[in-house]
Amino acid sequence: MTPGARGSTFSAVLAAVRRGQTVASAARSLGVSEDLAEAMVDEARRLGLVVSAREACAACSGPQEAISCLGCPIAAGDVGRGTTL
Repeated sequence: MTPGARGSTFSAVLAAVRRGQTVASAARSLGVSEDLAEAMVDEARRLGLVVSAREACAACSGPQEAISCLGCPIAAGDVGRGTTL
């Protein structure tokens, strides 16, 4: 994807992970390096534009995950570690 064609690469990476893609998958589909995509998602976190599912879910914020987290497909980790936002 050429950044100027449909907005910035930053926006495209964020849109992809918001749709449920992993950072690695978003990078592959957009033709950018995984390191660049990871850096973009990290910057979006610092800016408060995105949060990981773990950060957003009250059930996952304690030292012991709630039983409801056992069935959650995104409770296993954060963005960049094989899961989605």
